[in-house]
Amino acid sequence: MRGQPAMPARKAHFTQSSEHSSDITRDRVLSDNPDKRIGIAKFTGNGLKPMILSRIFRRRTAPHARREVVWTSRCAYDIDKIKTGAYKHYFMPQERQVERAEMKAGEQTLFNRKTTISDAFAASESIVVYPGDCLALLKTIPDESLQLIVTSPPYNIGKEYEKRLDLDLYLHQQEQVIAECVRALSPRGSICWQVGNYVDRGAIIPLDTVLYPIFSRLGLRMRNRIIWHFEHGLHCSRRFSGRYETIIWFTKSDDYVFSLDPVRIPQKYPGKKYFKGPKAGQYSCNPLGKNPGDLWVIPNVKSNHVEKTEHPCQFPVELIERLVLSLTNEGDWVFDPFLGTGTTVIAAVRHRRRGAGAEIVPKYVQLARERIAQELAGTLRTRPMDRPVYDPVEAGNRLTIAPWKRASNQLMLFERSPMHGRKR
Repeated sequence: MRGQPAMPARKAHFTQSSEHSSDITRDRVLSDNPDKRIGIAKFTGNGLKPMILSRIFRRRTAPHARREVVWTSRCAYDIDKIKTGAYKHYFMPQERQVERAEMKAGEQTLFNRKTTISDAFAASESIVVYPGDCLALLKTIPDESLQLIVTSPPYNIGKEYEKRLDLDLYLHQQEQVIAECVRALSPRGSICWQVGNYVDRGAIIPLDTVLYPIFSRLGLRMRNRIIWHFEHGLHCSRRFSGRYETIIWFTKSDDYVFSLDPVRIPQKYPGKKYFKGPKAGQYSCNPLGKNPGDLWVIPNVKSNHVEKTEHPCQFPVELIERLVLSLTNEGDWVFDPFLGTGTTVIAAVRHRRRGAGAEIVPKYVQLARERIAQELAGTLRTRPMDRPVYDPVEAGNRLTIAPWKRASNQLMLFERSPMHGRKR
């Protein structure tokens, strides 16, 4: 900050074994410029060149990037792995980093030209929003051309954008769509179907359990049943309120794209070390973070959510971002047969993937186009992917104190007053 002396760079030793303890140091530099959200790691000794920690993603805001650097600085790196290039995807010489930036500035890429939103699928397009039935769009998509198909289909519970059907007819319609999706899916691709419960006269039927046989009959292999937990929703009086939905993830083969590193989350105990065996004294955590597991706690889009639109069942961008980053590569096609307000395409475009989807409701088609255009312009407001879930107690929200408890505490303070009970 201006007017204050500059703080000296903090120097921390990183060792995986005692033989390197005097050779490795790192200076952590945090930029005050929000556009330079990187931490610079300087290694000396053992002939290592200066390196840049490129794990900090451009999508993060400066405060989150700052926390990322602090968190990473508490973990150690295996020097032998750095020498052999095991971390070369995350660390590279500074001059090489500059060289890559110059190359990217001059090359033609997906979204550095004036991108248009097409209403018909073509291999030359980058963004497709089809105003009509998804089966009609799927018939125009070539075989094995989609890397990721992710959607949240209608739950058959009578929302404004669906007609409530007999469950068997609903499953038949879903099977038609799923079969076409499987045809268009790449051999290394994935399908993620995000669903909740079908409610029939007060009894619930988990839709993932009745949809699983359809995917299985079509030869897909289930990799995960992910639980998406959220804390807000309708309150039930005759059963426990529903606070989760599921994402069932299937692949077409055993050779599928899966990248864990882009979606790792901070370690719970980054300073933990092995206490016995040949690695005793070494850090036991992965310096890039831990596997997020199959229970995802992500706020759902309700009235006070920054992404809220008039759609009644909108899912958050960060939910799809995690799937896009882990199951696709840059330039791949991401498809949503029930596009809604365009969330899937937004997540795809944000991470340099191609996005396509179909939507039959005209007002949602228009809303999807507007939101995608805002994303391209960099003006779309979304909840950052790595922001912690809001804790009202930790934030000191006064609404967390019950009025009757507050009144009781005030009474206790009054009774303890030295003036209480005295005659005047």
